[in-house]
Amino acid sequence: MRERGRTDYHIHSSLSAEGKSAIHETYQNAIRLGIREIGIAEHMDFEPTDLACGFFDYDRYTSEISNAHLTFGGKLVVRKGG
Repeated sequence: MRERGRTDYHIHSSLSAEGKSAIHETYQNAIRLGIREIGIAEHMDFEPTDLACGFFDYDRYTSEISNAHLTFGGKLVVRKGG
């Protein structure tokens, strides 16, 4: 069983090339696991030869975090990187 009250400040969502879960799912999973605080830290790749270059959409990222905050209220502290 996981310890209650943990934090994780290195989470990637499906909005960057490294992540698999949508931001909404990330919030749900953190709450379910008893994590009290997370930091979503997406990668923005600038090297033109990198396959992930241009993948990250900052406006969508900001919008999805704002929407998740509205849905999950005070159940989870979220730090937004970037």
